[in-house]
Amino acid sequence: SKTTSSVQQSARDLGLSAIDLVLIHWPGKFIKRDGDANDRENQALRRTTWASLERLQRDGVVKRIGVSNFGRRHLEELLEYAEIQPSVNQFEVHRELLVGLGLG
Repeated sequence: SKTTSSVQQSARDLGLSAIDLVLIHWPGKFIKRDGDANDRENQALRRTTWASLERLQRDGVVKRIGVSNFGRRHLEELLEYAEIQPSVNQFEVHRELLVGLGLG
């Protein structure tokens, strides 16, 4: 898969036998503009990408896998099929974001 080859190439480029942590940076490739079609594509993309990361962890190419910018529904979906639970859920928090949400 593209995920597998990209992570393996990164490990080679960095001269590492294993990468400590790899995250899925965003829960989708497609912006949801026309309803469910893009959402279904994103669901499939998340699932295949996670399966690739699990394989890379089992093979020892990465030590831990996780996600970034996933909302609650994305995490709940992931936990339905994940054989390996994410080690990290990274999310953005800073003053400007909190002010924009009316919390700062």
